[in-house]
Order: sequence, then structure tokens, then C-alpha cells
Amino acid sequence: MKQHYLHILAVFVAMLLPCFALAALDVDSSFEYEGITYVVTDASPLTVKIRNPRGGAAISIGPSIPVTIPSVVKDAEGNEYTVTEIGSSAFAECISLPAVTIPNTVTSIGIDAFYLCSSLNAITIPSSVTEIKYNPFVWCTGLSSIVVESGNTFYDSRDNCNAIINTATNELMTGCKTTVIPSTVTSIFAEAFLQCYGLKSVTIPKSVTYMGEDYK
Repeated sequence: MKQHYLHILAVFVAMLLPCFALAALDVDSSFEYEGITYVVTDASPLTVKIRNPRGGAAISIGPSIPVTIPSVVKDAEGNEYTVTEIGSSAFAECISLPAVTIPNTVTSIGIDAFYLCSSLNAITIPSSVTEIKYNPFVWCTGLSSIVVESGNTFYDSRDNCNAIINTATNELMTGCKTTVIPSTVTSIFAEAFLQCYGLKSVTIPKSVTYMGEDYK
């Protein structure tokens, strides 16, 4: 008899648990996880992007510390979110940031995402990224290595060129001080080398038929 009542109690508790489940945050709500600020972008599935809604950089960790962006983060209630975006100006002016690792859950990198990260010397774009917005690495004067992972069907860094190339259009979008323009590139984005002060020389191949009007 005692076991029967215990079984009924267990079933009753199991039925009540969903009623006490903690709700996830609303879209556009923000929270901090391991020193980085995240903003909820979707409620189903639960996704977030890195952004500081109050302006400035999204990180509050100490200077000169490499950052590994997690693929999954948790809010204060323990709800899990997939990190899918690095928002506009997310790491802006983190001048001492030496390195950042982007997970393969990220699909979008926003405008000026790493603006003035002058200590950043290398970046790898995962194969999951399908959208790179305007000038994410402007003023990254220390940047000398740009690699797009193989398997990315939207962007590439063919021939170890140290640049980001739009695969469909063969346009060089972002370069750095060590970029070698491949002979398959046909156009160069207007500000591909904006504020690239370490660039001493670059050879433009005959294949290039168009350079943006504001080309620097």
C-alpha cells in the first residue's frame, strides 16, 4: 500500500514540474554569461547574438585575455540559448583583445563587429557563417591572418590569401596587411583595405575589373 501511494505521489510531482518550469527571456532581453553580453533574438528555437544594448563593447572580461565564444549559453534561470550572431560593434574598441574563437553555430557577423581591435592578429571564419556585414574588421591594424574554414559555401580565403572573398561574386571583401590577391578575384570592395596601415604593397591581378569608388 505504501509503495502504491509513493507511486501516485511521484506521478503527481512529475505532472506539476512543467508548471514550475522557468520561462525563457523575451526577445530583445539581454543577459551576461561568462563576461559577455547576449541579446535574445528568437524564442523558438532559443537563440542569441552578442551585443551590448547600451552601446560599447559586449565584453566585461579583463584586458589581453583571448575570448572563446561558446556555442551555447545560459541565462540566470538555466535556460540554454544557441549563439548564432555576433552583432554590430559587439567587440568594438577592445584594443587589447589578442584572439577570439568563433563557434560553428554563428551564421552572421555584424557591421564593425571587431572595430578597433588593434591587438587582434588572426581570425578564423567558421564554415557556418552565411552573412558578413559591412567592415567587421576595420581598424584591426594588427590583423595578419584571415582564414575562412573549408566547407563554407558563401565565403572563402582561397590560395591562403589572408582575405575574405565572396565565393559567388569573386569579390574580395576584407583584406589585411599580408593579403595576396588571388588571380581569380574580379572585384575589390570599396573599403576592403580601409585603415590597413601595415599594408606595404599589394599586387592587383589582371583579373580585377572593378574596384569600389572609395577604394583605399
